[in-house]
Amino acid sequence: MKFKLLIILISLTLFAEIANSQDPQPKDTTTGTLFSVLITGGGHFYAKEYRTGATLLGLGIGAPVIGAIVSDSDNYTPLFNGIIIGFSAYIFGILNASNAVNRYNAKHGFSVNRITVGPAIFALNQKEKNFSSGLQLNINF
Repeated sequence: MKFKLLIILISLTLFAEIANSQDPQPKDTTTGTLFSVLITGGGHFYAKEYRTGATLLGLGIGAPVIGAIVSDSDNYTPLFNGIIIGFSAYIFGILNASNAVNRYNAKHGFSVNRITVGPAIFALNQKEKNFSSGLQLNINF
């Protein structure tokens, strides 16, 4: 338990140090994602989205703890629900960290290299009205 508290304290100190930089610097999406892998909401703290980071951290830690407190030896449903909510917050933080960093970079006027993948419908032959669906890769510089 002491080890986990030490890791959390070191992580929060690191995030505070990053937040205290005077001049805005462009941030790297990979670094934001790695911070989110290390601690729930870490990428949002890195991108200075403190409310989102704190919410994800609170859900990631608080939901399983509250579920463990509420559940008893006959009913583990609250514990399982808490674990699912905490894990969902953790995964959302990882998946959304690069978007948070891109929002930070765009807000401070840095160019945002965005790669997006989305659904697309392609016209194979317009005369015969043959269409196909698939994925479309967009790269914006």
